[in-house]
Amino acid sequence: MGIKTINTPSSISSCYAGILAHITKELAAIYAEMVSKYDALAGKLNESLNEIRKATNEVSGTPEEKKAAIEQLNERAKAVESELETLNAPYDELTQFKLNLKAKLSPKDVRAYIDQVFARINHFTLSINGEIVQNTNDKRLEAYNAKANEILAIYKALETSISQIEGSNEEKQAKLFEKEKEVTEKQAMVDELVPLYEELERDALHLEIEDTPSAILAFFANTLSHIKTLVQEIDKAIATAKGLEISEDQLNEFRETFSHFYKDGSKKLESYELLACLTSLGETDTEEDCKEIIKKYGGSTVMEFDNYVKFMLDRFSKAETADATKEAFHAIAQGSVVTEEQLARYFSPEDIEYLKSKMTPVEGGYDCGSWIDSIYTA
Repeated sequence: MGIKTINTPSSISSCYAGILAHITKELAAIYAEMVSKYDALAGKLNESLNEIRKATNEVSGTPEEKKAAIEQLNERAKAVESELETLNAPYDELTQFKLNLKAKLSPKDVRAYIDQVFARINHFTLSINGEIVQNTNDKRLEAYNAKANEILAIYKALETSISQIEGSNEEKQAKLFEKEKEVTEKQAMVDELVPLYEELERDALHLEIEDTPSAILAFFANTLSHIKTLVQEIDKAIATAKGLEISEDQLNEFRETFSHFYKDGSKKLESYELLACLTSLGETDTEEDCKEIIKKYGGSTVMEFDNYVKFMLDRFSKAETADATKEAFHAIAQGSVVTEEQLARYFSPEDIEYLKSKMTPVEGGYDCGSWIDSIYTA
């Protein structure tokens, strides 16, 4: 009969120790697996953020291309952010078993890293948006300056062409009138600049512009003034050549009046335009009168400026002379009837005989008023 084994306290203790060691080892493995799985999940998110951060340094191309790339990176960062909550449950479990300190990254660490990436993306976005705005403003300024330079080139060409005008006074004057019309037409191009300039002004970009619409308009105004001066000089030369005695101021006044009343740009007055002119001066002519005046002064249906000058000198200088003569005879005769005795006080016998032959005899003497009217009628 064999010997019966007895479980002694020491053997039982040894057995429990072995079981405990085995359980502890298994738990350690379980805990390690829990930490490893959490670290892998957190590490994956962290690696994705590293890739996004690195990609922000590699963004290139036009501002628009860079903006599109940054927007894609921002979407990727949002996707990582949406996965952050997947860390909460496993991390809470680690915390429950006091294993959270063994984790490489807490959810807060990943959250902080996500915020850094978003801040970096926002920085790049602001920078790129600023670049886009600057490029847009540069293009707007370039568009304005290109248009302004186009108009200035036309203006300079007109200035040059004016200085090259040659020919007789009449030919030069006709060419100057054509240039005046062309300058006025081209000046209207400045209207195209105004809305462009106003938009730049609203965005405080106009300070970079030298050739403003008002400055360019001033150039054209100076050219028109130059043409006006040249025309006045030619008017004077033509008047002198035709023996018309007239001051420069009076000639310029005639030109201003003449220019005011022709409406079709022809530089000639039709009968109804001459009528308007004379009416404005207080004259009482009819349109039929004006047609006759035009014919009398070398025209068919229109009156040119040199003929207008001659007519105005005849009409108004004669009127002024008639008034002065009437005043002189009125002082002599004390009325419109002068006696032979009154004439003898102031005129020679030869002059008296001439005046008597021209004036109509009336009761009490001679009708000097009617004679004066007759000799100064246009």
